[in-house]
Amino acid sequence: MESSPALHQTLNFEHIFLASPGLLTVLSPDLYIVAATNSYLKAVNRTREEVIGKYFFDAFPDNPDTPDVKTSQRAKSSFEKVIKSKEKISSPIVRYDIKQSGALNGGFEERYWESTYIPILDNTGDLINILIELRDCTAHIVADREVKKSFDHIREITEVVGGVAWECNVAENKLTWSAAYKDTFGYTDQDLKTTPDAWDERVHPEDYKRIRASLDLIKATRSKTWTGEYRYLKADGSYTEVLDHGYIFYDEEGNLTRMLGSMVDLRQQKQREQELKESNERFERIAMVTNDVIWDWNLRNDSLWWNEGLFTLFGYKVNSRTNINFWKENIHPEDLPRVQAGIYQAIASGEVNWEDEYRFRSADGSYVLVNDKGYVIYSESGAPVRMLGAMLNITEKRRVEQERESQLSWMQKLLDSLPHMTWTATPEGVTEYFNERWQIYTGLSQEESCKMEAWLSAIHPKDQKHTIERWQHAVQTGGYYEIEYRIRNGREGSYRWFRGQGIPLRDEEGRVVQWIGTCTDIEDHKRAEEGLVEKNLELELINQDLDSFVYTASHDLKLPIINMASIFEELVCMAEFKDPDAHTMIGMFNRSLQQIHNTIHDLSEVVKVQKTKKRDLEDLYFMEAVQDVTLSLQSMINDTNTQLITEFSEAPFVPFTKGSLKSILYNLISNSIKYRSHERSPVILISSRIKDNFVELTVKDNGLGLDMNKHQNKLFQMFKRFHNHVNGSGLGLYIVNRLLTNHGGYINIDSNLGEGTTFTLYFKYK
Repeated sequence: MESSPALHQTLNFEHIFLASPGLLTVLSPDLYIVAATNSYLKAVNRTREEVIGKYFFDAFPDNPDTPDVKTSQRAKSSFEKVIKSKEKISSPIVRYDIKQSGALNGGFEERYWESTYIPILDNTGDLINILIELRDCTAHIVADREVKKSFDHIREITEVVGGVAWECNVAENKLTWSAAYKDTFGYTDQDLKTTPDAWDERVHPEDYKRIRASLDLIKATRSKTWTGEYRYLKADGSYTEVLDHGYIFYDEEGNLTRMLGSMVDLRQQKQREQELKESNERFERIAMVTNDVIWDWNLRNDSLWWNEGLFTLFGYKVNSRTNINFWKENIHPEDLPRVQAGIYQAIASGEVNWEDEYRFRSADGSYVLVNDKGYVIYSESGAPVRMLGAMLNITEKRRVEQERESQLSWMQKLLDSLPHMTWTATPEGVTEYFNERWQIYTGLSQEESCKMEAWLSAIHPKDQKHTIERWQHAVQTGGYYEIEYRIRNGREGSYRWFRGQGIPLRDEEGRVVQWIGTCTDIEDHKRAEEGLVEKNLELELINQDLDSFVYTASHDLKLPIINMASIFEELVCMAEFKDPDAHTMIGMFNRSLQQIHNTIHDLSEVVKVQKTKKRDLEDLYFMEAVQDVTLSLQSMINDTNTQLITEFSEAPFVPFTKGSLKSILYNLISNSIKYRSHERSPVILISSRIKDNFVELTVKDNGLGLDMNKHQNKLFQMFKRFHNHVNGSGLGLYIVNRLLTNHGGYINIDSNLGEGTTFTLYFKYK
């Protein structure tokens, strides 16, 4: 029997290897490529000359544009493991980009591979080659990515309408829900199940057969979409009606691999639609009563809704303008690029608020300056879906502001011309202007001065706290601002005293619109005040010395005079006088002693007055005080036939000290009698009344009177006498004046020579 020729044919394994459909390549132990199938070369986009004999990582370098991928490190790790273990190793899917043929720099194509490393050993067990088997997974990865992208897109859309997105991976038997699933149906993380049979369990039993049959039909006919309406179990045990939409994916063999879909709670949807309807109705009612132009921009379809303000303010018919292009077309060409860029930038960057000012064209062609504010509404996934806003006509407001700026400029010129340091501030108390004099004196620029910490630093440290408190009080109350403080000279570093004053300017409704103030140099005035204080201290010391002298004189002289009078009286009794004029001389001596005694008594009274301070006052009746005094002067009144007339009905009493009131009346009545005219009987009229915050007491006589032109400035000085024919010390009027002034009162005198004198006394009443 002859052998078949085919059995004796020699097999060419190299050709068989090269023609193999598998993605195979053979490496030497030092990782040089020694063989590769045609399928492999086609998959990696290389010619045989580009890979055979080349070091593996030189033939397949990393993609420089993806340094974080580091695929070559993973491959090297796999090579090391197979060389060391001499065992088969499988690697999971990894990214290893392939450089495009002929590209010098860059030009890499994104690719994903699953690989198996098989060691080839000789008869002795030594490693002679490494066989690599690849599987190109790029299409699978890209498909999964597209599915995920589709799922994310479905989830975003579903969440916008209040639904739940889901994904069912048939191959992995895995069911995934979006976050809205828990909110819609009330389930917690512990309740979530990730297998498709969880859905089967929660479909209402009466609906399940129908829904399952519809799904089986879709699978059998390889339809790409599915819709079902059924009842679904909630966490609280109740069922709700849902509308379910699904998208079906198949592999190349037509097997169902994945489903994406969305569920909408119909009851919840209807409730939301009702709430949205009510919300829209409220919004439209509000929009009808406001003077602003309200708008609502749907960012999905660029439709634009306007309220009646569009017609009221701009003259456009509302129903005829419903596209965003209408808004853009009527923005002034010079403002459009800025406004359009700003609003789209706000939306793209995820901002909530947007605001701008621009010119908007009215129906008559004129432009109106508007302030436009918008609020961006985002879906739960963060996608911008709607923008609400309002346009306000600020043309008149801007005109008023420009007029105010013009007036402010004029006012600043006026303030610069004043010989003071001047400033202005806002109603809130923020300084906004200082004139040139301030800047020259303090050395602070206009910009520096308008910062509180800067102008406050020019104030003396000891005056700063009080300055802030006083200024804040004025701003809060709207009251007049006045303070004295020291301000530093910027050139010399010295301080001078200034009086700061500020007044609020108000509008027709009484609201503060601006503060205007000045700083006036009062350094010289302060120096003069200090000098005056020193002079007052000197005078006070002089008065104290004078009081001390008077007190000493009145007390030290009293005893010698008394002794002198006693000795003289003894001498008169013991001696015998033969001179016929002796009795006359004795009388003259006695009168002189009495005059000295009276003077010492008056000096004592002066001391009492000088040391008298305000005491507790009591209500004293004038009539009782006059009666006490007339009793003491009864002999003098009778001898001179003096007529005393009183009238106290209008003011019967006065708050005063008892001793001081009697002393005043005694001095005035006794003086009226002593300085009477011998041509007529003395008449003294004493009356009282209330005048303003004083009790006015008048003592009027018909005596000799005074030459006021001659004695006006000497009336209340000590030891001043104006008639020499009557004995006196010249202290009476001084005592009366001091007693009054010590208690806040004063005295006026009106007198005519030969006619009489009127004393008008004013006692502090309130």
